[in-house]
Amino acid sequence: MSLKTYAIITDVHGNSSSLKEAIKIINKRSDVDQIICLGDYFALGPDPLGCYQLLESLSNCIFLKSIEISFSSGVSL
Repeated sequence: MSLKTYAIITDVHGNSSSLKEAIKIINKRSDVDQIICLGDYFALGPDPLGCYQLLESLSNCIFLKSIEISFSSGVSL
């Protein structure tokens, strides 16, 4: 059984500057096998579009569908 290291991103709430810092920290580590985003990405924050663009750029990420995505389906940021 091989061990994996996961980086978890959650509760970003539209804060793109903090998300950028979190991604920098993750990218500095050589041992992260997978990024998992748990939800609450956009709502209630100052820069939902910036967060969307940053999260969209992650190539090694699994996104779990959050309630905010369910409610915002079809709504442009």
